[in-house]
Amino acid sequence: MSIAIVVGANGGIGAAVARRLASAGHRMLLVARSAAPLEELAVHLRAEGAEATAGSFDAAAPGALRDFLAAHAGDGIDVAVNNLGVSHRPTPFGDLSENELDRVLGTDLRGLARCLCACR
Repeated sequence: MSIAIVVGANGGIGAAVARRLASAGHRMLLVARSAAPLEELAVHLRAEGAEATAGSFDAAAPGALRDFLAAHAGDGIDVAVNNLGVSHRPTPFGDLSENELDRVLGTDLRGLARCLCACR
């Protein structure tokens, strides 16, 4: 059975992708920061007959996704959906404070890069 991971599986897009991949027969690894909606999705997928493992942590944190994959992915993953990201207040990008810019880029850029490296 192939393994698929969806990072950011607790939101609308991530959950829809996870449901579709599970219906295609993939064993699912679901990752997001928010535990409750993530576990709800995992329960739903299991009720539909899929194998699903949920991990609630910040995938953008150094090493977090790599550790999760080492524990749950065995020989590796076949499909990776890196649907992580945060938004900023409705402010022109050039007007963001340094802290807000660091927060957004830390997740949306460095976090994505960490996910890509962990999933290879």
